[in-house]
Amino acid sequence: MPASPVAYFRPHFAPHLELFHCAQQRLDLSREACANFHLRRHTVACARCPIGAHHAGRQAPSRHLAESTCARCEGHASRIIQGRLCVSCYNRQGEAERGRDRKGNVPGLQLSTADLLIFGPPPEIGYAREPIDADHTLLSCQVRDLAELERTIQRIEATGTRVLDSSIGPRRPLVIFKPLPSRHGKTAWSVPLDQHSQPRSHANELHPHP
Repeated sequence: MPASPVAYFRPHFAPHLELFHCAQQRLDLSREACANFHLRRHTVACARCPIGAHHAGRQAPSRHLAESTCARCEGHASRIIQGRLCVSCYNRQGEAERGRDRKGNVPGLQLSTADLLIFGPPPEIGYAREPIDADHTLLSCQVRDLAELERTIQRIEATGTRVLDSSIGPRRPLVIFKPLPSRHGKTAWSVPLDQHSQPRSHANELHPHP
């Protein structure tokens, strides 16, 4: 088996145990517990986690397969829009935001707005963005429920960016940032249309941790 991808430690209260910190589950786990989570598909993140596959003695899941999973319905799709949703879920979200489907009926999908305070590089697509300082950013997106919010957090943290805090509340209109080409070959960002006198992070009591 190749070298371990994580650092292990022995807690002072149980020196016979060898644990590591799982960022996905926010728990200290043993190799056996991690392998069990992976094999039983404890969460979507566990099922596609290369560390879990390592502990279970299996080949790491395809990154392409992980990136083709819809954060809302958890289905696999050949196309993921805005980095989060399959085509069907994206279309249903558009109907919910407009308040009617293509037949003029009121959609059954109910959405909430999630705010996530992150430390590290923000995702390039799929979120409204509000810079807090050089290291912290507030991301906002529409979610169906708390389960989708948790999957969204796992998806962000899988890139190495930490989610420090989150909240979920009534749906509000969002301006989703899109990368724009620049003359110098670097990524530029569209300017948000919804300006706030007070940052949403303050309104939702989300602040950088000291």
